[in-house]
Amino acid sequence: MPSRSIDVVLARPTHRSIAVSVTCYEDQPQEGYVEFRRDDAAPISKTTVQSLPAGKPVLFTLEGLSPDTAYIYRVRYRRAAGGVSAAGEFASTEYYSFHTPRATGQAFAFTIQADSHLDQGVEPKFYEQTLANMLAAKPDFMIDLGDTFMTDKRGRDFKSALPQY
Repeated sequence: MPSRSIDVVLARPTHRSIAVSVTCYEDQPQEGYVEFRRDDAAPISKTTVQSLPAGKPVLFTLEGLSPDTAYIYRVRYRRAAGGVSAAGEFASTEYYSFHTPRATGQAFAFTIQADSHLDQGVEPKFYEQTLANMLAAKPDFMIDLGDTFMTDKRGRDFKSALPQY
């Protein structure tokens, strides 16, 4: 499990909006917002700045979107003094992308994942290849049938999950 400051999950897409769920960790990020635009040349739109309490998801809603349109976005967040960035300076994720729902009858792609238990006898490289294949498919959306986020059931130290396997 890679070390990271935040997790970002997109949810509730419509033709004109999408929700961005941001969860931060280790009490570092204190506040943040989301920047988004159609492409690198388009003007940047921003959400309002919100508090990001550690371990609690915060929803940002991107509104005023156009139907059947690709967007790029990133989360900007400010860390506490003593963090990687100086107080007052916003750090950012890399740019990610999404596409608002396509017109009725237009082709689209999706992926499905379920119960990704990495128990005994499971070869992690095969799971990693599956994830790479899903990413390469460039899906319009992903259906998650469960347990994707089960790694947090052992608390912040993911290594403590090992004994159950």
